[in-house]
Amino acid sequence: MFNEWLTAKRYRWWRHLVFWVLLHIVFAWTYYLRGYLHRFWYDAALLTPFDLCAAYLSAYWLVPRFLLRRRYVTLGNGFESILLVFAIITRVIQVYLIYPEYFPKGYNGRFWDMGNIINYSIASYALVFLFIGVQLFKRWFSNERQRLELVQLNLKSELAILRSQINQHFLFNTLNNIDTLIFKNPVAASESIEQLSSIMRYMLYETNTEIVTVKKELAY
Repeated sequence: MFNEWLTAKRYRWWRHLVFWVLLHIVFAWTYYLRGYLHRFWYDAALLTPFDLCAAYLSAYWLVPRFLLRRRYVTLGNGFESILLVFAIITRVIQVYLIYPEYFPKGYNGRFWDMGNIINYSIASYALVFLFIGVQLFKRWFSNERQRLELVQLNLKSELAILRSQINQHFLFNTLNNIDTLIFKNPVAASESIEQLSSIMRYMLYETNTEIVTVKKELAY
């Protein structure tokens, strides 16, 4: 069930929803520890859209275009550009929308507070890399599952070919024996044909299931 939930397309939106809900639970916990839990939803409503943009741009544009093609320098430049732009946008939101709620008498800090911008950039890097890591793990898990399915399919094909070869060889010998019995012992030949029919019926119809009982195998 977990394998299907992790890889099936019909659960894609649920996977994304679970990821962001869990992430915001962690964020809410940090707000609670600092005594600002009552501010969490206001801050999250303003900042989350930009976190989503940075994460999805990185995971679905940068990674397929550059990481999977091993263009690492371009990938690094892309990460820096995206996160720097969103860090500046976030700084604007902080100074003009969030800080006035925290400091009703006015915010005295500088707008170009590089320490604050760098700190938020590091937090953004962590969020984006976590999101990309989850996506890469899902991609690896899906590829590994497909690889195992192909291995099992190859084994089944090889087994089917082997069984087919064995069946043909067995059928050839049996028909030769029956041909000999037709002239020497017609009754035994008739019984052999019935037994052969029973065996072939078993091999064609009763062994195509995933499980065959030991009783049937012994009877065969």
